[in-house]
Parts: sequence; structure tokens; C-alpha cells
Amino acid sequence: LISNFLLLISILSSLFINAQTIKFKGTYGGVSVESGYAAIQSHDNGYVVVGSTSSYSGSMDIYLFKTDSFGNMKWFKNIGGPNVEVGRSIIQTHDTCFVIVGYTNNVTTGYDVLVVKTNRYGDTLWTKRYGGMNWDFAYSVFETHDSGLVVGGGTYSYGAGDEDFYLLRMNKNGDSLWKKTYGGANEDEAFSVIQSSNDSGFVMVGKTQSYLDINGSAYVVKTDKDGIVLFTKEYGGAANDYLKDVVETKIFK
Repeated sequence: LISNFLLLISILSSLFINAQTIKFKGTYGGVSVESGYAAIQSHDNGYVVVGSTSSYSGSMDIYLFKTDSFGNMKWFKNIGGPNVEVGRSIIQTHDTCFVIVGYTNNVTTGYDVLVVKTNRYGDTLWTKRYGGMNWDFAYSVFETHDSGLVVGGGTYSYGAGDEDFYLLRMNKNGDSLWKKTYGGANEDEAFSVIQSSNDSGFVMVGKTQSYLDINGSAYVVKTDKDGIVLFTKEYGGAANDYLKDVVETKIFK
């Protein structure tokens, strides 16, 4: 089975989004299964994509590749060892390096959070693993105002029960500064995290089955800079609702 993935980059052809014109499209991958989970535009106006690949090492690895602004492949890397490694989110930091977060399996504890920093050519600079005695995942990463990192995801190892929001604060070298969990007795999982510009606090969004609706509600957690909860909000109806991403808006006067 060949299952390469397709990257589409579009430009708006109208100020009012009346139509879109495809700038380029391309398929990327090897002889086995690839999945793409996140893409960003790099500082040189190219594109960087992260996901997973089974084509190159006999196991599932992080798949990282870079294209130019026209979608032509510049380089690719498969990052990992004999276990499963998956990249779910990527950023380019102010020093032009890349930070990838995701998860890797562990024969004794299931899955651990995986954080990888590479140089601008995709060569690994360091790798960190975080987690406890159960399953732990990372889905989002953000560079903090002090050039550190904050990572959001889900944990079964810590917290109030089942899965909880998992917030990891690190320095620029990936060393842990603190970790926090948020949620109730049922499943709660964070898919995106950012740092707010006005107070250096953090905003996490995802889903909760602990509050409002057992079928799942959209869940927002706002903390201060030390991870202390300032407020939580739940949104949704009678069926399954969740939030996948969050951005900070700007107020124009």
C-alpha cells in the first residue's frame, strides 16, 4: 500500500475570499504509509511539514521535510529509532531551528511525550521524552516570550482521572521547568496551546467529557504564566464538540 500525502498551498485571489487559486500541489513520501499532521511557512518563505513515515527504517518514524516556496522538495528526514515516533506539531524558533512535538511508544508505559529540536536543515540537536507510568501525548508547541517552550497535549499518567489536559513548560534546551494538568474525572485532551502577549499566561483548547456534556464539549483553559488556572470555559451542545486550534486576536482602535 502506497499512501503518500498531498500538500496544498493556496493563495487568496480576492480580498473577500470569493475564490481561491492553487499555487502548487505535490505528493511526498516513499514506498509505504506517510501521514502529515502540521505544516508551517519557514523564515525563507518555504514550507516545512511534519508527520510520520513507515517508508525508511522499518518502523514508524517522524517524517520531516522542507520545500521551497513552489513546493519543490529541498530535504527530508526520518527521525526515530526502533519504536513508534510521530510528529504532531512544529514551530520554527527565533534562531531558525525547528521544534517538533509528538509521542513515542514505550514497552513499559505505553506512550511518552516526545520533543525534538533540529537545526534549519533538519539535523537533530536534542531529543527529550516526558511522561509517567501511563500514556502521554503532545499535540501542540509554542515558543514562549523568553525563548523557552510550552507544550500541550493529554496525559493518562497524572491528573484527576482518565485523560487530562497536559501542560509542559520548558527552557530553550527542552529541560522541564514545571508541568500542570487540568480536567475532571473523565477524558479531557488539549490540542493547542499559545502564550498570550498581554500577561504571558497560557491558553489551551481541546475537548472535555468531564464538564457540561458527557458526549464531549469544547474546553478552554486560561492560566497565568506559572500555569495557575485563571478561568475555564465549556462550549457546545448535545453531541460531540471540540476545539483544535487557538490564535490570539488583535484589537484595532
